[in-house]
Amino acid sequence: MLIDGFCNFVYNVLAFTLISNLSAVSYAIAGSTKRLVVIIISILVLHNPVTKMNLFGISLALIGVIIYNQIKYNETKQRLLLKSTSIQPTLPSPLP
Repeated sequence: MLIDGFCNFVYNVLAFTLISNLSAVSYAIAGSTKRLVVIIISILVLHNPVTKMNLFGISLALIGVIIYNQIKYNETKQRLLLKSTSIQPTLPSPLP
């Protein structure tokens, strides 16, 4: 019981840390990713039965996570590119 309490405490600290550093949508995507990992591990380790509908849902969720991450990566890359190529003001040169 002590281990369960400690694990929940660590989970809550990590969740609050993520919430403070991510947007609400990014946090929701992180939660979906965690759920996908748990489902995939349960299939591999516990040999839970999987139907075609289960595989479709897992695939759809995985594709959604990948697309979201690709879009966020491209936005960040473009923002950094625009920041580095922004026109810097120049001082007028002194007349000779």
